[in-house]
Amino acid sequence: MNTIKKTSFAWMALLIAILAWCGIGYFAWLITEMRSEQASNIAGVTVEAAKRIADKYLHSSLQSTTQERGALDALTETDIVPIVDMLDQVGREAGVKIQIVSTQPESSASKSTRALIFVMHAEGTFSQVERAVELFETLPIPSTVEQIDMSHDAGIWSLNTRVRVLTTATI
Repeated sequence: MNTIKKTSFAWMALLIAILAWCGIGYFAWLITEMRSEQASNIAGVTVEAAKRIADKYLHSSLQSTTQERGALDALTETDIVPIVDMLDQVGREAGVKIQIVSTQPESSASKSTRALIFVMHAEGTFSQVERAVELFETLPIPSTVEQIDMSHDAGIWSLNTRVRVLTTATI
C-alpha cells in the first residue's frame, strides 16, 4: 500500500509540475503578446505624430505663401480679351501691326489652368520686328514663345510667331 501512495504521489507531483510549466509557458506567451501590442501602439502613435507634424507644416506653408499664391492667381486669371489686347499693345509698342492669325486651345491635364496658342504675323523693319520678339518674350503673364520665324523680302521683315499663354479663363 505504501507503494501505491508513493506512485500516486509521484504522479500527482508530475501532474503539478506539468501544470506549473504550462502556466509558465502561458504567462511567457501573454507577456510576449503584450510587448508586441505595445510596440504596435508605439509605432501607430509615431506615425500619427508624423502625420500631424506634416499637416502642421503644410498648413503653415500655405498660410505663409498666401500673398504669393494670390499674385500667381491674379496672373493666370486673365481673360482672353485682355490677352489679345496685350498682344496688340506689343505691336503698337514695337511699331508694327500684329495680326493674330489663329488661336487654338491646347489640351491640358490640369482642370484649372488652360493654355492657348496664339499664331501671329507682323511686318516692319528689322529693329521693329526684333523689338516685337523681345516684348513677346517678356509678357507680364505666364507665357512662352514657342516658335519664331523671321524672313526678309524687299526691305520688309516678316515675323511669324507662336506664343503659348496660360490662363484660368473658361475657353
